[in-house]
Amino acid sequence: MEQTNKGQYFKWNLANEISKLFVKLLANEERRSEKEIMYRIEENQIQIPAEIQTYLITGLNPQQSLLVTRSIFFPWLRTRSKPLDLEIEQLLEYLEKRINLDQN
Repeated sequence: MEQTNKGQYFKWNLANEISKLFVKLLANEERRSEKEIMYRIEENQIQIPAEIQTYLITGLNPQQSLLVTRSIFFPWLRTRSKPLDLEIEQLLEYLEKRINLDQN
């Protein structure tokens, strides 16, 4: 997490790891494949706050790392919306609550 201060590429790497972990946990709990869970997240079939859904989708998409890298060298490719700027504490708090709710 310390490296996220170094730039968007490191933020994407963290988002990728968190997103993969969330998908694995959800797949295990719902007894579905990881691919199906990823599809359900992308298609808004799982109730997740919009900003967290966007963060997870960005983290799961390998193309995003390329776009992030390009935006460093080509500033006009930067978007106004930065899903990777989501507060990590907010995200982890939501994921923790989600996991705890599913276990009860």
